Formats: sequence, structure tokens, C-alpha cells
Amino acid sequence: AGLSQAIDVTQEQRSLIIQPGNKVDLSCEHDDTSGTYNMYWYQQRSGHSLKLIAMSIGLSTPTVEKEFEGHWTMSKEDAKRSSLRKDKAEAQDTAVYFCASSIT
Repeated sequence: AGLSQAIDVTQEQRSLIIQPGNKVDLSCEHDDTSGTYNMYWYQQRSGHSLKLIAMSIGLSTPTVEKEFEGHWTMSKEDAKRSSLRKDKAEAQDTAVYFCASSIT
């Protein structure tokens, strides 16, 4: 049997209502300080599969997927915290947003 490691990932906003044209600011944090972690943000619109929006591998600068480039920005404040932002919300942004983390 192998060893496994679990971490808790917490998104501060469980539910968020944003009017079109207003700023979206989502944040996420995990509870492990023992290593360097990758962090990911996903979007799931109703009736659609998960789509990767952006990711940060280790301590590298976050990258945004082409479909979301120019609209969304991801930042990684430190090894434990990340945020996802959009300056002007649109109706098509109505979705569930997931943050995930994995050890490098």
C-alpha cells in the first residue's frame, strides 16, 4: 500500500452574485506549508464539462488558457493562496468555479 497525502482547499466565496460589468474576484487557499504546490482554476457552466481557466505550476508565473486570455487573470499571492479576477463580468460567466491544488 502506498502513502497518500490530502490537503484542504478552501474557496472564500461559496456563492457570489455579480452584476454584468462589475469586477469578479475569487480567492482560494490550501492548508499545507510543507511543499510547493501547483494551483488550478476551473469553470463549469451549466450542462458543460469542466474547463481549465488558468494554472500556476510551482512558483512559476500563472498562465491563462487561450479561451480565457485577455478576460481572466490569475495571481498566486504565495505558496498557499491564489486568486482569479475579471474586470467586467458578462452573463456568459455564470458558472461554478473550482480551485484545485496538487503537490509538484
